[in-house]
Amino acid sequence: MPSFYQVASLFLWLAVIQSVCECNQECVWVEGQLLCNRNQTWVINSTVTIFDRDGKSIFNVIDPDDKMGTTVVLDRDGKFRVEGCGNDRDWLPMILNKPEPYIVVHHYCVDRVKGTEMRLPEFNVFMPDVYRIHEIHLDE
Repeated sequence: MPSFYQVASLFLWLAVIQSVCECNQECVWVEGQLLCNRNQTWVINSTVTIFDRDGKSIFNVIDPDDKMGTTVVLDRDGKFRVEGCGNDRDWLPMILNKPEPYIVVHHYCVDRVKGTEMRLPEFNVFMPDVYRIHEIHLDE
């Protein structure tokens, strides 16, 4: 069993490492329009969520992707604007670890009961710039 001093030393060491590592916060603005060719009113109640990719494969269990922001589409025109911020720890000094944002759209254009999720590719457009997706065709 570890002694009190060993445990205290471990916590002190972790505190030193924590103070050396810093976070890099980046924010995003995303604008776009959801389109459903079958019936445009089916875009209502779709959600558009921005996530920051953290872990890959098995590491996603340890460090799941962070939700940066979300919005609900309330109008049949399908236009949305969502914003959010992500923090990624800079594990190595002088090397920035920027968030890797991507978008997930949960919509009812294809499956009217359970809905369908569409994941869009990662992007690297950060504020003050706006990431404009323009049109997302949900049923193609």
